[in-house]
Amino acid sequence: MKAAVYHGKEQLIVEEVPDPKLDTGEVLVEVDACCVCGTDMRTYTHGDKKIIPPRVLGHEFCGTVVESAAPNANVKVGDRVVMYIVMPCAIANIVAQAWKTSAWIAPP
Repeated sequence: MKAAVYHGKEQLIVEEVPDPKLDTGEVLVEVDACCVCGTDMRTYTHGDKKIIPPRVLGHEFCGTVVESAAPNANVKVGDRVVMYIVMPCAIANIVAQAWKTSAWIAPP
């Protein structure tokens, strides 16, 4: 699949990346539409010490669940979903641990 990969300050390259392999509890979402947030723009323009390239940026999108390894999830294959861009403080520790690879999604 193709992704816009951040390679450092002002270096964003559309390239082939491996198809994701799901771990237990994860779902794969085919992106239908996405946005670019201010943090992504700032990272692209000025860099960010916390973001180590190469990295696919972005967390604002909607799409369709195309694969699931999460039998107990509240979404299933075929469901349309939207990414939460703001998460409640009660799950902040989970988010901090999972941020690099996970997406928090829910039906729109």
